Amino acid sequence: MAQELRQTVQEARHAAILRQLQGPPADAATDQAARSLLEPVFKTAGEHIASALQKGEDPAHATAEAVKTVANAVAARELLEGIRQRDRTGPTTADPAAAVVETAKEASALHREAAETFRDLAEMERERRQEAEQTLGQAAQAAKAEEADRWQWMLSLMEKNHLTMLELVRESKQTALDLQQRQAEAEKAAQRAEFEARMARLEEAVRMREEMQTLLREMRDQVHEKDLAALQKEYAAREREWQAQLQVELAKHGITDPELRWKLAQVEQVEIDNEKRRKELDLEIEQKAEEAKAKAEFWTKLGEQAQAVGKRLADNSALLGQWLGAPRPNPRIPRNRDIEEAEQEG
Repeated sequence: MAQELRQTVQEARHAAILRQLQGPPADAATDQAARSLLEPVFKTAGEHIASALQKGEDPAHATAEAVKTVANAVAARELLEGIRQRDRTGPTTADPAAAVVETAKEASALHREAAETFRDLAEMERERRQEAEQTLGQAAQAAKAEEADRWQWMLSLMEKNHLTMLELVRESKQTALDLQQRQAEAEKAAQRAEFEARMARLEEAVRMREEMQTLLREMRDQVHEKDLAALQKEYAAREREWQAQLQVELAKHGITDPELRWKLAQVEQVEIDNEKRRKELDLEIEQKAEEAKAKAEFWTKLGEQAQAVGKRLADNSALLGQWLGAPRPNPRIPRNRDIEEAEQEG
């Protein structure tokens, strides 16, 4: 657009200068010759000035060159005008020096007008460049403002995205904490259920142990009662047998006094009974010792098993204490009194 405007202004200026240089209308051939001679000259001068302005150089040199070119063109125009005048009027008889002076004056005036014209062109070009620079500056400022607005919008969008991501991260952290808490509660519930199941099994084992101990005590009492009844029956039978033998012995010796016979028989029977009783007691002591030894071994084994069960219960209680907090003793485990009694008896 600027190139077209410049070309239009140059064409207008060239046309005005051509009208001044051409003078009054002449014949078509001479006018066409002047146009064909001057138009390329002015075009070349304008191109020099425009090129200098585009390159950022000082247009004064280009203007001087253009003025020289126009001066040459004006001299050529004067030559053509002299040829045209001679063709119309024939050989002139005027003073050649005056004609040259007049021609020089006209050429000087034309030079000044051409210089002013080219200075105007340079001024217009500078103004156009200033306007273009201002327009470019405004466009650059507008572009900078638009770029700043775009960056501000992008920053606000990134800030919103960052806030959204932070919110999502917080929600995910809260969800993870809730899930972890639920998992911990589920693990504690499972551990509590497992501990309760273990305690139930241990209580069942303790109950069975107590029942077994009660049954053993009952069996022991029954055995003692049976042994006592058998001994009483055996003693009664032996008493009857001794009475019969005593009567036989008394009859052999002819003892008739019942009291004396009774005393002698009692003494003999006491000796016999003592001997038998000693043997029986020795045998019974041996049997009792064996039974006590067997019972002691049984109760020792049972005590070891009970201690193992108690130790396992203590370990489970300690483990549960580590799981649920501070360790606590288990008050539901009974004291093994039977073991203590067996140890005392042994």
